[in-house]
Amino acid sequence: MTICRNVMEELVVAEAKVQMARLEPRIQEQIRLADVAAYALNQLPLFYATNQRGWDKQRQRAQEECGRQISAVVRQAIVNATNAPLRNPEPLPPHDLVSPEQSLFRIQELCNQKNLYWRDVPRAVAAAIVDAKQRPLAPREEEAEVGTGGRRMAEGIKAYLKRAKHPVPKAKKEEEDRDFAVYMLRASYGFVNILEFQVLQVAQKQIARLPLPAAKRIVLEEVAAYALNQLPPMYATSARWAKELKLRVRVELAREVITKVREGILQLSQLPLRHFLPDPFAQFAEEQAEAIAALQKSLNRADLTWYNAPEAIAEVLQQTREGESKWYRMVQTGEF
Repeated sequence: MTICRNVMEELVVAEAKVQMARLEPRIQEQIRLADVAAYALNQLPLFYATNQRGWDKQRQRAQEECGRQISAVVRQAIVNATNAPLRNPEPLPPHDLVSPEQSLFRIQELCNQKNLYWRDVPRAVAAAIVDAKQRPLAPREEEAEVGTGGRRMAEGIKAYLKRAKHPVPKAKKEEEDRDFAVYMLRASYGFVNILEFQVLQVAQKQIARLPLPAAKRIVLEEVAAYALNQLPPMYATSARWAKELKLRVRVELAREVITKVREGILQLSQLPLRHFLPDPFAQFAEEQAEAIAALQKSLNRADLTWYNAPEAIAEVLQQTREGESKWYRMVQTGEF
């Protein structure tokens, strides 16, 4: 699946980290980087891309055209967040965050492994099963697991992964880690442009109305990227913020969304047939597919997808903690 992503997100988060690091610790504690980033992104142009060439081009263009603007807008966002911080905001609802990256983020939490790649998920789940069996939790100990027990679990999983995975050359690993951090950016900080879902829905319906030969020439995410780059940014980090923006979309932008999507379809349909380059995160999409296939086999769940994988893994770990030995035996015998 192609990923439609705004390259400005990476640039804004990087600038926010630099500026927030200069603040006094007591001020840093009062504001969230996600809120700063979302506010700033809503004041900046959009640079959506769907493939590696487009990503590199849009990134260079954003840096050249908006470098100073990014710095100024982030500075103002920090001032706003300091003067009026969001107090215990209700997080974005799950349906606003649905994505493979969000599912991986939840799996990372379940396995207590912060920087877990898709390719290492099956091995991490196996290690988490071993840990759950050897250190079952009593109900009142659930909360305490975040402390010492959680650290023991993380250390055990790290050791397991270190033994199991193939080494990657240092230079390649550094580049891969940078790309992975960008891939996980939204899931890690909890912000999203709520207009993306609306645009993708409209684009899907409009493409479905085309004759089949014409529809096959159109890539959904490319239409969405075209339309989003013509529409205002609508980033949110909380349920209330998202609700307000969605209302604005319905009242003010519904017709404009349809118009821009149709323009995108027309523009793309007039281009000659071409080979589509992979998106900048194609490697992670391939690893995701392989990891899900491995988990389908290990868990005997043909219905398993990236969408329901976190729930399935949580269920297996809970069953193991409660005394179920099936999964533990499978890990011990190498069947998992």
